[in-house]
Amino acid sequence: MNLQGSIPVTLVESDQLAAYDCPSSPFVKSEENAQMLVNDPCLKKGQGPGNYSAECLRQTILEAFENPSSCSADGEWYKSLSLDFGGKDREQIRTMVQNQRKNMATDPSSRRGCTGEDISTPCDSGLTNECLVYLYKNRSENNARIGRAYPSAPTSHTCSSGDVKIQFCRKEGTLNPDKRDNPSGYMAAEAKLLEVARGYKGQNGIEGVKQYLSDVFTNAIGNTDLKNENWNRCFGIPIAPKPPANVAKNATNDVIRAIMAQPAPAIQICNSTPVKNTVSRAAGDPTYLTLTGPGCVKKGEVFSVSAGGDWRQSAAWALWRQDGNINGGCKNPGCGFVAPNRAGTTTITYTLRGIEGKLVINVQ
Repeated sequence: MNLQGSIPVTLVESDQLAAYDCPSSPFVKSEENAQMLVNDPCLKKGQGPGNYSAECLRQTILEAFENPSSCSADGEWYKSLSLDFGGKDREQIRTMVQNQRKNMATDPSSRRGCTGEDISTPCDSGLTNECLVYLYKNRSENNARIGRAYPSAPTSHTCSSGDVKIQFCRKEGTLNPDKRDNPSGYMAAEAKLLEVARGYKGQNGIEGVKQYLSDVFTNAIGNTDLKNENWNRCFGIPIAPKPPANVAKNATNDVIRAIMAQPAPAIQICNSTPVKNTVSRAAGDPTYLTLTGPGCVKKGEVFSVSAGGDWRQSAAWALWRQDGNINGGCKNPGCGFVAPNRAGTTTITYTLRGIEGKLVINVQ
């Protein structure tokens, strides 16, 4: 191996006057070489193991990043000099930094030190309630260490909500371990998730929970005997029944009578029993939509409405409205609303590729 480089130093004999003039620093003969020494903080007077300046230590850290270049000046090692430098020389410091960097894919401390990126999660302290909520709500989607909490589930019936880019199971699901969303059932939900964490289909811990959540969602949106139970665990909203096989049509093949009869509205007593309304058309995707929701709600009360139909393509571009106002927070076939603070009615609509489902709900 050949090594080439510039060393701005001239060695002198011990009996030369220069040896007396420069007893503790390099001896140079040109202005150019002298400037090199001025620009390098580690060549300034007094630098040494245990006594390097902050500027010299930062330069040494950056030198350790050069091959390969994966850390940066945004990391805590560089900004805060948070490593234990002790009495190490510069070569030992570079080796220490390189060894620490090897762990940055899985170690939050190494990742923060190297790049400044925080990859810590609520699951770092074990399968706590906070960790289980983090997984159920798929907040781990963009975390490099845990990743998607529903890894084997299809994304055809997902939506985005708040801080979650891809939402699978909804907050109304009985499997939701978040006390704020599920105050009466969160403890049972937490117990179930901890049970599968002890072993599920050959997986345990976080991976066992992820596999179980994937199966719950997949069965909830499927058409198997497991659908109803898992739908309640994952979505917690009523499933609209299938429409009758035959409907009356006129000469132009338009439906001329409602598939489902609209129940009489409550007059004095606010009856929250679910009601349904179906609209149909001769052709298209879908050919019918059924909206299901409470027959009556109290003023200011939070309620949910679900949509059912025979669509074959994605429903991702569907649009929910309440009294004509778009609810942009819902894209999946189920949405939450807040009743007006006045008595009367509120109208919920769900529009999908040219057909609009409609449900009028009494407000008392």
